[in-house]
Amino acid sequence: VMRHLEATGPERRLRDHFHQVVENFLPKELRMSIREEMWVPRLMSLGLIREIASWSDLFVGQLAQLVQEELYASHAVVFKHGDVASAAYQIFDGSVVIMALAFDEPHMHPAPLTSGMWLGE
Repeated sequence: VMRHLEATGPERRLRDHFHQVVENFLPKELRMSIREEMWVPRLMSLGLIREIASWSDLFVGQLAQLVQEELYASHAVVFKHGDVASAAYQIFDGSVVIMALAFDEPHMHPAPLTSGMWLGE
C-alpha cells in the first residue's frame, strides 16, 4: 500500500486539486461541459459505448458525468479473474500486463495492453 501511495502521490494530489477546484468553484453547467470534453472522445473509442450512443443522443454525455480517473502504481493488481465486472478501464499512459494462474503457475498474456486500449473483468 505504501509503495502504491508513494508511486502515485504527486499525480493523485494534482488530480484531487483539479477535482476540488471544479466541484467547488465552477457552475454546474460548466462542470458538465468540462466532463463531456474530457471523457466523451475516450468513451466513444469503446465499440459497445459507440453502439449504445447510436440509440440515444444523451447517453454518452450522461455517462461522462460518472467517469472516474484511477491511478495505479506499477505491479498493482487492478482486478482478479472471477471478480464481478463493475467497470471498464482505458489505459491513458503506460501498459498493462495480464497475468493468470494456471495450475498455480503464472501465465502472461502474449502482449501487453497499451495506451488507448480498454480492459475489464
